[in-house]
Amino acid sequence: MAPMHELWAQELQTERLRLIWHDHDNEVQNKHFLATANDPVAIARMGDFGLRTKQDMLGLSHNRALPKEVRGPNAARAATYIVHLGHADDAPMIGLVNLWQGSTALTPDIGWSLLNEYAGHGYATEASRRGMKYWHEECGIPEIAVTTDVYNKESIRIAEKLGYELNGVVTGHHGKPENVFTLPGTRKYSEEELASFFAKG
Repeated sequence: MAPMHELWAQELQTERLRLIWHDHDNEVQNKHFLATANDPVAIARMGDFGLRTKQDMLGLSHNRALPKEVRGPNAARAATYIVHLGHADDAPMIGLVNLWQGSTALTPDIGWSLLNEYAGHGYATEASRRGMKYWHEECGIPEIAVTTDVYNKESIRIAEKLGYELNGVVTGHHGKPENVFTLPGTRKYSEEELASFFAKG
């Protein structure tokens, strides 16, 4: 698959939200990323990724970098957007949406996380749907998966709202089972493929 883009869009919009490209040199954005990753409710639902510092964050981004065929000439890193509530320049940051790659043998997967105070209003679904549309239609990425903790009912509900169906179960980041969701029509992953979902290679 040849890259369909030269640079990631710096901003995406929905009716209620702005999605701004995460610049790793922007310390305000970095602080928000870490706050979102360390939100107590997010940790309870998704697990603790151990992201305490900027270096931790950069390490995860590079470890889950999208392959060259997907990212084109962009830096070897995950694609992350900071979600803002509203369109004003000073609109508050409320969460993030990202696209990363576990195993290079499989499809990239989309993830989302909100500060708990903004949960329950459909913002994660809205932001993720916009990210999917961009990555599918403008970046030419044909398949995007979703992984969720098997007990994370909220994220499972979002995946289903986005049209995803359960493809299989994989051992996730923390040694716990995670669902792998794919869109209808996606082939069924083998047990060997599922086993590699969170391992580069």
